[in-house]
Amino acid sequence: MRDLAIRVAVASLLAAVGCASGPIELYEGGPRDRSEIAVIRRSAARADLTVFRIDSYHTNGHEWHVEPGPHRVWVQLVQYGVAMNVRFKANMFCSLDFDATAGDTYEIASNSDQRFSGVNTEVKFGTWIIDGRGATVAEPQCYDRPPRFDASN
Repeated sequence: MRDLAIRVAVASLLAAVGCASGPIELYEGGPRDRSEIAVIRRSAARADLTVFRIDSYHTNGHEWHVEPGPHRVWVQLVQYGVAMNVRFKANMFCSLDFDATAGDTYEIASNSDQRFSGVNTEVKFGTWIIDGRGATVAEPQCYDRPPRFDASN
């Protein structure tokens, strides 16, 4: 009975964290003034893009607050489709490295699509990070397999 109670408590905690809609602070200490941090966002409308790691933090959500300096953002891009009457799911895992400036906001953007040519289906994945002025500050290094992270990070 105790094990069941623990599992229910853990599941409730995970559900609450997973449903959090506010920004996630990825630095130590309490909240900081907006002029002291950088904000990373992803568009909530992009169902094909999931941010699953920033630096050494496994994460989810739509907005993260970080210290100024270098950062690595990991994303998963997903495409669902049908080719020759067969449903498929294509994945791409990408890292994006950039230097964040205090007071600036960065958006993780994506543009994935499918092109049909006769019996062939071509899936294209694209992602990048833009700053508050619309300039591209990071382009991806992409892989067809999920990355492995060691236990220390």
